[in-house]
Amino acid sequence: MFSCGYRSLLVLGYCAYCYVALGWRWQPAAGVLCGCLLAHLDFSWTRAMWPKERDEDAYREAWFQVGARAACLLGAAFAVAAVATDVAPAALPTWARLVFPGPYHAPAAACLAARGLT
Repeated sequence: MFSCGYRSLLVLGYCAYCYVALGWRWQPAAGVLCGCLLAHLDFSWTRAMWPKERDEDAYREAWFQVGARAACLLGAAFAVAAVATDVAPAALPTWARLVFPGPYHAPAAACLAARGLT
């Protein structure tokens, strides 16, 4: 469930950045379409894997539902933090910024500017 909250929101976050900050038109539209399709597939697949009949142990089923929804919300929060750390790190407090290790990481805006795409 973490990936259900993470993947789609990460794609949609980057599409919003490309549309608003860079003024791109068709590329973010295609990304939004793919993100919505991915979200629909994620949730339909995970719903298909869940038990169909009511569990005999209602206490265990309740905690399963709480855990699944908490993981989805945690994934969504991580996606928002990842996009914001990449495209607008100054907008986040220092405790909320994610650290991308390694010498190969550069913010998305810097990569696009180096290629003359901004």
